[in-house]
Amino acid sequence: MPRGPSDLEEVVPTITSTMHTAPLDALASSIGLPTETLQKLCQHGKGPTIFKIGRRIYCRVADFHSWLDELAEGKIDGALTAKKKRAR
Repeated sequence: MPRGPSDLEEVVPTITSTMHTAPLDALASSIGLPTETLQKLCQHGKGPTIFKIGRRIYCRVADFHSWLDELAEGKIDGALTAKKKRAR
């Protein structure tokens, strides 16, 4: 796992050029996003498709890149909105 900016530079090319799938935490780190935030986006249907193998969460690298392209082009909304609590 990346431990700092220099480690991240070594991991990102590997993820993008040689892997079909990658751990969600590595993909989140590659764009400077907390893993929990990316996972919540995925769970709310606003992120790339994810799946579990054992305890780890993975994503297809191609799906991740397509999702980034759609975000950049404004085709999808990547914001999480907080649910309003109802007054009782």
